[in-house]
Amino acid sequence: MNPLNWKHEHQVALGIAAVIGAVLGVLTGYLVYAIAQDADGAMSFGRWVEYSLWAAALLWAIVGALIVGGGAYVRRNDEIHVTDFGGFGGAAWVG
Repeated sequence: MNPLNWKHEHQVALGIAAVIGAVLGVLTGYLVYAIAQDADGAMSFGRWVEYSLWAAALLWAIVGALIVGGGAYVRRNDEIHVTDFGGFGGAAWVG
């Protein structure tokens, strides 16, 4: 269960998932900001990141990294506990 005990490639995949989640979180944060403002009042993406990096953009990045990284973590742990019974066509929990 501890990610530090995982194979190196799985640790790298978890890190990449967290980075992708952070990028998606920042983009989502900007979209939420832009939708909340009227089309004429919203500032550009670059200015939004520059002015709110330590507040909103960083918060959205952390939330995105936790969501996507958590999903990758749960998916990795599901692979450990679920086995496929080929002829059965189904999966069973191995606990």
